[in-house]
Parts: sequence; C-alpha cells; structure tokens
Amino acid sequence: VPRIYLIGSDPVFPVYSEGLVQLMLTCNADSNPSPNYVWTLPDGTISTGYQLRLTSLTTNHTGRYTCMAYTGWGGHTYTTNRSIYITV
Repeated sequence: VPRIYLIGSDPVFPVYSEGLVQLMLTCNADSNPSPNYVWTLPDGTISTGYQLRLTSLTTNHTGRYTCMAYTGWGGHTYTTNRSIYITV
C-alpha cells in the first residue's frame, strides 16, 4: 500500500499558511517492478510521478490529494490519500 509523505511537515496536523512558496508531497510504494504513480488533486487535475510539488499555496490548494501506485506487470493498483488544509 502506498504512503504519502509531506516533506518538512507535521504528519498529524497538515495545516499550512497561504503564501507558502512550496510544498512537496511524496508517494512511496514498495513493489517489484517499481510502480508508476498518478496523483489526483482536489480540483480533479491529474499529475504523474512519485513527487508532487505545490507552489505559491492558496486556499484553493486545500483538499484531498490521492496517489495511485500501479505496476504494469500483474496489474496491481493501490491508492491512498491525504488531506491538506491551507489557511489565510
């Protein structure tokens, strides 16, 4: 099962101030072969890669971020999600 890590953050209470320059989310899953990663952002935008970089944070970034890790071999797919809150 993949896990989402917030670099340099409080893992229990992920609240950030608007205007933060950058927030990095990393999704990690143990798999052989190595998995591919797809992120779904709160607004429905799709992004690929194990890291997701959010820049110039606003309250519009608040919401649930979902990481899907999948392998082409065997067709295994796993998802996890994390909520992030941006305050003024």
